[in-house]
Amino acid sequence: MTKRDQIPAFNSWLGEVATKFGFTFIVALLTLGAIQNGSAQTITVLHTFPAFDGDGIYPFSPLWLDDQGELYGTTFQGGDVGSGYGTVFEMSESGDETILFNFNFYNGVGAYPTQPLLRAADGTLYGTAMEGNGGSGVVFKLSPTGEETILHSFVGGQNSHPKVPSSGVVMDSAGNLYGVTLSGGHSSCNRKDPPYCGTVYELDPKGKLTVLHSFTGGSDGAAPSGNLILDTAGNLYGVTIFGGDLSCPLVIAGRSGCGVVFKMDPTGNETVLYAFTGGADGASPAAGSGLVMDADGNIYGVAQYGGEFGQQCEVQPGYDNYGCGTVFKLSSSGVFTVLHEFNNDGSEGVTPNGGLVLDPSGNLYGTTQESSLSGGLGGTVFELSPGGELTVLYNFEFDDFQNGDGPAAGLVRDSSGNLYGTTVGSGGNVFKLTP
Repeated sequence: MTKRDQIPAFNSWLGEVATKFGFTFIVALLTLGAIQNGSAQTITVLHTFPAFDGDGIYPFSPLWLDDQGELYGTTFQGGDVGSGYGTVFEMSESGDETILFNFNFYNGVGAYPTQPLLRAADGTLYGTAMEGNGGSGVVFKLSPTGEETILHSFVGGQNSHPKVPSSGVVMDSAGNLYGVTLSGGHSSCNRKDPPYCGTVYELDPKGKLTVLHSFTGGSDGAAPSGNLILDTAGNLYGVTIFGGDLSCPLVIAGRSGCGVVFKMDPTGNETVLYAFTGGADGASPAAGSGLVMDADGNIYGVAQYGGEFGQQCEVQPGYDNYGCGTVFKLSSSGVFTVLHEFNNDGSEGVTPNGGLVLDPSGNLYGTTQESSLSGGLGGTVFELSPGGELTVLYNFEFDDFQNGDGPAAGLVRDSSGNLYGTTVGSGGNVFKLTP
């Protein structure tokens, strides 16, 4: 069975990777080696998971890079020997790792973090995890000394409560946090059964959670995923995996609609900025670290599917053809443009899977999680010029234990142009890509 035959939603991909690699690992030793790619980019593996007993494994979330060059991230599993419910880690530019916190399913501190962290000016880290006391995830903060506070526990079960956080959090000037959940919300969701279609929420500094929007699965979207953008006027921007244009021909996992880009004002009124059709424009805008906005208010993102639908983007005859994915731009005036359609020729990767990063010249950088539609991970790091010219900066080889494969999320970029990211194949690593 190939990846294209499985549910492309956030939780399903995590489950697929966990199933694919199981719990017995051939672990590569910690390396700081570098190799040259054909495009003269140098990749350096800063850390290979797990490097020691008690280290994390599977770094699914994008990294956070601070002004001093320190990296912060989470691992989906690993940590305390005997528990293994994930970690928060800090890593220097040279690859020295410090475990800041170990999650534990049984003691109320949360478990299985998968989303990016937010680091405040005072050094406090904010994030989410998929499990907790309420049975469906938590929002937490972590002091610089590693002391955790649970800010909110999501309540599981078959009800309309927000559940399963599918983003990290963003913070406004008043200290309010904003995020999305994959499930919960409006009972009229077109799924017609719990756990419904997801929510956008606000969490104030006192811990009061307010649902700003409950998705119905209709034209407003369904299953939001990926970090929100918060502009200076207090508007939020995000994407949903499903919903939107219900005539979309791609019916993935039995869900209608190919996803939307949305805007939400401070009072919770939603405007759909674009609904994907599942054609050349793309389908199922991806999560990772979410969208990116430039100084002119233009929005950039990736769609996991759609785009090129020729034979090159078909797994094999008789299988569903979802396309290879796209990179898109949505101007501040609402004009939608496809900047690139990925092609399954083995050279540029398929299924873009994370947030983009934008440099001062308007170039975009991102990752694909597969090298081709063969069912293996592999994947690429790519650069896309403002004119839509794609350059593969690095091509990961499937089952490359030394340098990793399967970049799990988007990238971060430092002031020198170095790119940092993570892979999940064979346990995962943190890598640096030097221009």
